Amino acid sequence: MHDSDERYPPPICHPGTREVVIVRIMDWYGYQTQPGKPIMWVHAPAGYARSALLSISGGRPLSETITIAYQLAASIPELIRHIDKAIKRNPMILRKALEFQLMKLIVEPFKALVNLEGMPNRLVIVDGLDECINSNQECRVEKQYAEDQEKAQIRILDLIHTLQSHRLPLSFLILSRPEAWIKQHIQSASFEESWRWWTYTRSGII
Repeated sequence: MHDSDERYPPPICHPGTREVVIVRIMDWYGYQTQPGKPIMWVHAPAGYARSALLSISGGRPLSETITIAYQLAASIPELIRHIDKAIKRNPMILRKALEFQLMKLIVEPFKALVNLEGMPNRLVIVDGLDECINSNQECRVEKQYAEDQEKAQIRILDLIHTLQSHRLPLSFLILSRPEAWIKQHIQSASFEESWRWWTYTRSGII
């Protein structure tokens, strides 16, 4: 499990920056009960303490399907029965592809809820997307490692986009460095209607 409370000492934002950023994020998230862009990407260079935002907002960084399903079940107890049923039907589900896990552990349990229409929105925070690597591959060649890292990060973006396409009561906040491949993927035509992004600077976000 990823837990922002385990980090000590906690990351620190530049003075006065944190409040401005949090207000902007909460302003965006506060409107997610209405049609809008349910995914936000806040990016900043290394050393800008992006993770410090999570300590204030109370979010927990989530990056994998199983982790997200676990946290959602903790937040929405009605999901537990449906997730448990999916695992019993597919005992090997934890070894399946992420796309399969996403459908069986998140999408289908949500669709099985009778009160899905009026359910409050939940915020999923993905912290440090640029640090995500393909842990299933051990590569000692630097170029190949970099390529695998890019593929893993883009795959997560695609999984998030797939979740959003099912119109679930979820919003996503992604924090990372402004890597070129992440920006290029987010700015592609298929993502345009779902995403909003801000640049996090010493003076705030633009």
